[in-house]
Amino acid sequence: MDLRDDELPWLKVAQDIMDGVYNKTDSSTIESLTIGLRNIKHPLCRQALERLSKVKLIAYKPFEV
Repeated sequence: MDLRDDELPWLKVAQDIMDGVYNKTDSSTIESLTIGLRNIKHPLCRQALERLSKVKLIAYKPFEV
């Protein structure tokens, strides 16, 4: 499967998702990952999107200064 150069880094992100790196994350991160992955026609990216739909969301807590 041929991917564009700008899509290749997303394979690592997709693998991280499959490995559980994002098992608990905030909705903003889920949205960003979904936007990045949704147009990439690769089986790993499709699997990662499916897994993201099942991630347990946590509340966003901004950093204190």
